[in-house]
Amino acid sequence: MICPFCEKEGKKSTLYSGGCRTTLMGGNFSYYDEEGAYHYHNPNRITSAYECSNKHLFETKSTKHCPNPNCDFGKEEPIVSEDFGKCQKNKNHTDY
Repeated sequence: MICPFCEKEGKKSTLYSGGCRTTLMGGNFSYYDEEGAYHYHNPNRITSAYECSNKHLFETKSTKHCPNPNCDFGKEEPIVSEDFGKCQKNKNHTDY
């Protein structure tokens, strides 16, 4: 993974994980469609925070894709949160 802000600016950086969190909605998210094909639509989202050595902060959010190859529910690829960190400075940052 590369810091998206550094990538846009043509810079290189080291990326550090800042932890992650997930939603914990319970319930049964599996079903069989009209053609008997199995689906699993888990709405829980994993959010991971990152900070790069240039002090950019950002989050990625992802959901699990349905295991049915013909279904497009969910996203396996993380999406960078545009509203979290546009070159914000972390006041508690310590150099690694």
